[in-house]
Amino acid sequence: MTCAQRFNDFLNRINYEQIYELPYNNNPLMVASHARNFSTAVPKLSGYSLLKWNVEHEVQRLRIDKSTIHPATKFIWNLKLSVSQRNQFIALANNANDINDRVKLVNNNDTVNRIIQIDSPQETNNLFELNFFNGTKFNDDNDNFNYLTLPLGSQYDSYHSSNQLFKLNENI
Repeated sequence: MTCAQRFNDFLNRINYEQIYELPYNNNPLMVASHARNFSTAVPKLSGYSLLKWNVEHEVQRLRIDKSTIHPATKFIWNLKLSVSQRNQFIALANNANDINDRVKLVNNNDTVNRIIQIDSPQETNNLFELNFFNGTKFNDDNDNFNYLTLPLGSQYDSYHSSNQLFKLNENI
């Protein structure tokens, strides 16, 4: 059996009602949760990717070669779905993406709040590590800014630099 024959056989055997059904009964919370739980990096969903989930289920159910998934999804998306069906898949994907974006924002804020609560300084023997882990203080008593940011041998003289800037502004 050739590749084209296997592909046509698959298209003849699939349950199109299952393919056209929106994942998780059109529940964006469930779709968003599925995307977060079954992937290391939460992907941006598209209507096409949701249709692909349905095609993957059919491929598994019929025990067909997985290489059929992409061409079958492309064929169904472009030639079998109506515009309104495509729009329903797209709307569900957009709603799930909105939910996942809000979850990411909450998680990021929680992480930042936890970092802010760390109040015990990290002890190191290296000035760079000390400033990296505990933050750099930019004041006259602690001139770590020059040490950490300027090339070796460079000197930053804040007095002369500010005078030059002042003179520059006078000339303008």
